[in-house]
Amino acid sequence: MQVALSDVPATQENDVTVESEPDCYGNNSTHVMTQFGDAEKVTQTRKSEHHLGGGNHPLSEFGVETPTIFTPVHVKVNVPRPGANFPR
Repeated sequence: MQVALSDVPATQENDVTVESEPDCYGNNSTHVMTQFGDAEKVTQTRKSEHHLGGGNHPLSEFGVETPTIFTPVHVKVNVPRPGANFPR
């Protein structure tokens, strides 16, 4: 979650990459983060890299593949400071 209290809408970026090995099975990766900024102008940047590997896929010998499920959630919150000039 990125929260900005500012005079103008913040620049908020969330760059997430997920890689997995072909035989990856039964793994998960979760990252939780909160950034808070309070200024005239706020810039918030997050970069997160996940690599999933290992596991023993029980159906791989039969040619059954299970893809990696990637579900990014990016919550951006812009709160205008008193007297701020936010576009409507």
